[in-house]
Amino acid sequence: MTTARLRIRRACKSALAVLALLAATHAQTDQEQLSAARALLRAGNTDEAIARLQQVAQQHPAMAEVNRELGGAYYQKPDYERAIVYLTRAVEDNAQDLESVQRLGLAYYLSGQPARAIPYLERLRAVQPAHGSDDPFVLALCYALTGDHRHALSLVSQLYDLPASSPASRLVFGRILLLRGLDPVAEEQARQVLQQAPCTPLAHFLLAQISLYRSDVTNAISEFRAELEMNPGYALAWTRLGDAYTRVGQLDQAEAALRRGLWLDASNAETYVLLGKLMMKRRQFASVPQVLQRALAIDPNDYTAHNLLGEAYRELGQIALAQRELQIGARLQRQQVAPTRR
Repeated sequence: MTTARLRIRRACKSALAVLALLAATHAQTDQEQLSAARALLRAGNTDEAIARLQQVAQQHPAMAEVNRELGGAYYQKPDYERAIVYLTRAVEDNAQDLESVQRLGLAYYLSGQPARAIPYLERLRAVQPAHGSDDPFVLALCYALTGDHRHALSLVSQLYDLPASSPASRLVFGRILLLRGLDPVAEEQARQVLQQAPCTPLAHFLLAQISLYRSDVTNAISEFRAELEMNPGYALAWTRLGDAYTRVGQLDQAEAALRRGLWLDASNAETYVLLGKLMMKRRQFASVPQVLQRALAIDPNDYTAHNLLGEAYRELGQIALAQRELQIGARLQRQQVAPTRR
């Protein structure tokens, strides 16, 4: 071999060695960036973590690991639309990445796309225990939101270990639907319960709640009374009946119902608040503080109780106490998230 050829060969080997070293160094740098981003995510510095991950993604847009990490970071932010973009790529790269599958399904659900969430949550259901997470429950909600009530009811029955389509499973399903604002479907389930088993406890209560949310107070009163005929020891039904009577101005009946609720359960702050509201309507201001203080002893963050107490103190001429309670009530109300139906 000539001297020139040897030189060329040695130069090629040297160049390949340099390239290999650069590649290894670059890979090490990428891994360091990913590790740093994970540490930032654990510390709650989501935006800084995303910035680091985007730097890696610009250099390696097809890198499966960075898509997974970016998807998780945007999910944590939460920016579900962007999370979906990267999590979709991550799942395409690795169909066995169950964490990305889970996050992708939940991101679709949380961004108001339940139909697109279903395939991913179904994939999880095939490999995860039924009671190991909230994913099957979210899947049931997705089926309900897309109008597939048969599948939704079947899943709820499994989650609560109830016979499929039984009155008990329909009652639980109706309750879940009501909490999510699906009143018409909840009503349908409650009426089917009463057709199957007319004496089932809580079915009339569910119908009463639906009527109350629709401001059909007259029908709510009728349904609460029907519930109490079968289930007179249910304290919350007495409380809600008292609320309904108060709304239509039948204050004597309201007070009787609320006191019956308290005799059965003195630990419910809502009953004391409703009783305080009734006393305010009757202008019994001197009696209000004692009742509402009991409510606040149970739930100090009940802003309605603070506001009513402030109004009562103002009527009693105790201005400093009134201002304090009204300020607390206003602060708590600002902090309060959208109320969940009970």
